[in-house]
Amino acid sequence: MILLIKQFIRQLYLLLPLFLLSFNSCVEKIDIKLDDSFTRLVVEGSVTSDSVLHWVKLGLTSNYFNNQGSPFVSGATVTLSDGNTVWHLFEHPTYKGSYYSAIPFKGEVGKNYSIQVSNVEIGGESKACSANCSLPDNGRLDSISIVEFAGFDYWIIKLYAQDPPDVANFYMFNVYRNGELMTDTIQNVTISNDILFDGNYTNGIQVQFFQKNKVITGDTITLEMAGITKEYYKFLEALKTEAGYHNPLFDGPPANVIGNISNGALGFFAAQSLARTSAIIPSSKKHYTNEAISPFIKNEILQRR
Repeated sequence: MILLIKQFIRQLYLLLPLFLLSFNSCVEKIDIKLDDSFTRLVVEGSVTSDSVLHWVKLGLTSNYFNNQGSPFVSGATVTLSDGNTVWHLFEHPTYKGSYYSAIPFKGEVGKNYSIQVSNVEIGGESKACSANCSLPDNGRLDSISIVEFAGFDYWIIKLYAQDPPDVANFYMFNVYRNGELMTDTIQNVTISNDILFDGNYTNGIQVQFFQKNKVITGDTITLEMAGITKEYYKFLEALKTEAGYHNPLFDGPPANVIGNISNGALGFFAAQSLARTSAIIPSSKKHYTNEAISPFIKNEILQRR
């Protein structure tokens, strides 16, 4: 038995250098040259029910490994229309690639709005694109309440609003603290359909949340509820998925999210009906609730981590 062990050890010593040599030969630096993708126009803009200067941003796509900001598009011709009136947009003198209407105007529920973009130079060619979107209803927003859960690091916003009956509605929710936008990335925005409360009063459904260390007692929190189209809801849903966590071993490669812009351009032109209401951050540990955190909020928290 001892002889067999000695023979095994001797063979192991003989094979060990070959094993290490083969292992080392598997480690080799390989430089992979990726082809440049063709450049596309990116359009971001909207018409809302607020009486404001409406804006559109134009940019260009860049390579996946580009560590610089995406290039903007300057000198384009941009117009908005509701079928009767045409608004010509002018490029901001400081923020190149951003185009604003010369006068404020207010979008109306039920109207269809369109955008026309032309005179965009890409690769020596003049490009143009267009899109349209109807402005949906967003029901009646009454109020919000802000609650906390024992051992939970977030304030949760509960919504009290009437959903329009007999029609599928879609919503986007943003949060402001003392007038400053808190949901300034796509991952912090929440979106919802009305499947669970179609045509009914929401009566305190949980729709948004934010970290406790971002606010103090007495801060004014404003919830902005936007009525959006199904197409824009699907676009935002896909955008949030792409922007979220990806496992490089099991997930597919990143991809551009397709919007409603024509001629191969990317982005989305949206129409939104807006409503807002506010509440004050109460004293900590005096506004605990015994209800359960909704699956919707739990899933959103996981997506933001």
